Amino acid sequence: MQPNQPSNQTSKSNPYFFLNETPESTKSSPGKNLIPSKGSMKSRIILVGFGLIFIIIVVIIINSIMSGAKNGNQLTFANVVQDQSILLSIADSGTKNSATIPILNLSGTTKLAITRDQGQLLSVLSSSGVTISSKDTKFQNPIVNSNLSNALLNGEYNGAFLTNYQDSVNTYLQDIQKAYPGANPSEKKVLDQIYNQGKLLLEGVKNISSI
Repeated sequence: MQPNQPSNQTSKSNPYFFLNETPESTKSSPGKNLIPSKGSMKSRIILVGFGLIFIIIVVIIINSIMSGAKNGNQLTFANVVQDQSILLSIADSGTKNSATIPILNLSGTTKLAITRDQGQLLSVLSSSGVTISSKDTKFQNPIVNSNLSNALLNGEYNGAFLTNYQDSVNTYLQDIQKAYPGANPSEKKVLDQIYNQGKLLLEGVKNISSI
């Protein structure tokens, strides 16, 4: 046997000696730990801080989106309630200022239908947490009021009534359609009902106009 030549005595006596060997890659080196030392604590604190900040930002963004959606729904529903108030105002004017039977009948039907529909809508919105101002339930359209007042003075009330009534119903139906996509199932059910009623009112005024 030559000097410095590795002995293979172990391998000959135990052919499975390699099973007891520890791979070099798994041996711990002096001064190196698998668990970060105290010196890395500052870095971990910084990472945790950034993580918390990120979570807070995400929560704020989600809340902002939800709040914006809720405010948008409230605005579209407020427009529908305002439209109902305008129609009630026109119908009230019709019962007071027209002597034409079809207009009187339409005005009476409108007051009953819209009063009922507005009550149902306000009820379901209240259950959903949507607040509608009393200003919306008593809303007046100054342009419509002026048109009817001037027409009454000029002896052209019936024509002005039918024109402003039909325009207001069309706006009402359009605003219901705008409110529908953001509504929940209960709200959509009511919107379907008042939309169908609005179409009946529109057919009613068209029939009078064609007489």
